[in-house]
Amino acid sequence: MDDGDYDYIIFGPAIVSFKFFDSESWNQVEDTHHIPEPIKMIIYVLLNASQLIAEAECRNLWARRPRNFKTEFRNEMVLYSEDNKETKYILLELLGEGAHSWVCRARLTEQDQDICIKMVPSTSEPELLNERFILSSILKGVNGVPKVLNFGIMYLKERRKLIALVTDIVGISLKEFAERSLLSRMDIENIWRILLVIFNDIHKRGVVIADFKPEHIILSEDRISIIDFGGAYQIGKTPSRYLLTKMFASLASLNFHSLEPEDDIESLVLSLLYYFDRSAIVWWNRELTDFEDFQFRKKVSKMIKDQIPYKPSLTFLAQKIREIEDFDCEQIT
Repeated sequence: MDDGDYDYIIFGPAIVSFKFFDSESWNQVEDTHHIPEPIKMIIYVLLNASQLIAEAECRNLWARRPRNFKTEFRNEMVLYSEDNKETKYILLELLGEGAHSWVCRARLTEQDQDICIKMVPSTSEPELLNERFILSSILKGVNGVPKVLNFGIMYLKERRKLIALVTDIVGISLKEFAERSLLSRMDIENIWRILLVIFNDIHKRGVVIADFKPEHIILSEDRISIIDFGGAYQIGKTPSRYLLTKMFASLASLNFHSLEPEDDIESLVLSLLYYFDRSAIVWWNRELTDFEDFQFRKKVSKMIKDQIPYKPSLTFLAQKIREIEDFDCEQIT
């Protein structure tokens, strides 16, 4: 790997990764090594600067967000929470929808702050209950993760019952940004660095996201966030849902194996490479036999997991994928 793929600060016996530095890593180093006071002051400045840079990057991306990408609508709906409290929301626009879910930007009738409401039919209630538990208990306070504001039942005009989860994350998906050519390769590299920190914090809490793809990366004015934890589960337990979108699924997910944190990172790498350098992944560009597909995915999966500890750039990962034996870059169209 080229020297440019890593940024280090070295003092005494300690070598600390500088590009993906966080306060928890610094506290561990500070506890185990004698650090001179001048170096401490430099590190404190760098930690603060890292947060400011992330916030500035979010503001920069948000200024280029797609406008009016969904038709606005205004319907007032009432959420009946578990304590029988009624809360009125005005639904402002549909942000996205899945096979059995709808995500809307909404607003409390008496406030001027936008929130997000995810609605599912009653048959999908177990997944939404799991998502609420993961977010409000295990991942509470983690940066880049939605904060649960409310949970309950909503009814459509025809009295169809929906289960609703209200969170504070409102923004536009990475997919919407990228498909409108609003992201440069440098933008995606910066998003990759920010998401690595978020994923690391989630995994430290013992949670595997399991079902991850570009639609689940949300860009807003002041932060980058991850949504949809319906399939998330605690490490060591059996997944309730696997990501079967072959374009972005980890090899373990496709084989219905138990998932580990590195499988989340594998899906994250594939999700970002799709918009960063689509020609790098052979199964996105030409037909493969089942055997070829499995062999190539196996090599890509191993390479990504081997490189994860080094926090490489996306440019480096795309290059390594192209170097995998048996697949000549010239053949990829």
